[in-house]
Amino acid sequence: MKSIINLLFAISMVLSACETTPLPTTEPTEYEFFKNVEVGSQPAKIFYDEAKGLFHIICLGKDVDFDGIKDTDDENPSWWIINKNDLSNPQKMLEFDFGYMGFPFRPCFDWNERSFFISQSGEIKQYNIDNFNLVSTGIGNYYASAISKDGDTLYLSINQENGKPGRVIIYNYKNKQEISSITAGLNVQQVLNYQLNGKKMLAVMSEGLGNQDAMLQFVELKITGAEVVKKFENIGKYANFMTMAGGKLFLILNGSHEIWEYNLNDYSITKTFSSGTSGFNGPREAVIQNSYEELYVTTYNGDVRVFDTKTGALKKTYPVDSKAEGMYLLKDEVFLVCNISNADYSANNKVSIFRAK
Repeated sequence: MKSIINLLFAISMVLSACETTPLPTTEPTEYEFFKNVEVGSQPAKIFYDEAKGLFHIICLGKDVDFDGIKDTDDENPSWWIINKNDLSNPQKMLEFDFGYMGFPFRPCFDWNERSFFISQSGEIKQYNIDNFNLVSTGIGNYYASAISKDGDTLYLSINQENGKPGRVIIYNYKNKQEISSITAGLNVQQVLNYQLNGKKMLAVMSEGLGNQDAMLQFVELKITGAEVVKKFENIGKYANFMTMAGGKLFLILNGSHEIWEYNLNDYSITKTFSSGTSGFNGPREAVIQNSYEELYVTTYNGDVRVFDTKTGALKKTYPVDSKAEGMYLLKDEVFLVCNISNADYSANNKVSIFRAK
């Protein structure tokens, strides 16, 4: 009987998608604060290179007067690395050109191709992960609020002015050709591509304008084109981030201070729970670990909150240096958190590091 149970567990469905996590079998890991390390101004996103054991931190720099012109007190965006075996010594590998890189920051790392894609000042740029060199600037002229990728295809989140709905452009970056586009909601901010039951799917999140007008769409990519199979409209204020694992999608609503759980098989809302934050200190981004039963959520309250996904209960809080944005959790070893800004929204430059006890 025990072998049958183990077999059934082993063949449980696991999604192949961005932001997914493997199924561990151990008890939840406890972490403790190690230290804050200094990087560039406004660290926003952390990725991990398993092949080399390196954390990649992208910092947005600062433009104090928001005029797009570099002044004395301004700072270029930058790219840093931290070796997981030498956490105390971050190294700056590259200064990007001065210019706006978008916020929230949603770039794309492709570890198979060893490429990194960003949108900066209306242009899609590709960098080499190994030598940090600029590979191409002629990919496409788009102000993309987010980029995701599948093979030669980029999914570009494009917003329009005057309160018009955004679009997701499906773009072959090697041929420099638009394949098709999908009408999204107001202020489209993130696209996750995944496969489910043999179907190629997209989850499209639109932030809205703060009037309970956030939107989530599930789109099937067919030979005949993209088809919206389910749409959730007016679901709350300021949808900011989504992550998925184990047949579930978790949506972070920054302005509503809520987390919504969706079943990816039937597109149903299975759970909603409060982040316990208020005002402008709402939840930002999230990662999942421990058999999909713990959700780590960064907040502008200056902490990372760990929720039990079975009940929505708050299990633990990890204080960080200031307002927390992106994070990366290396299961059972360490997690790193970007402190993007201080309490007064001036630029922070620290990454908080927690190690397993």
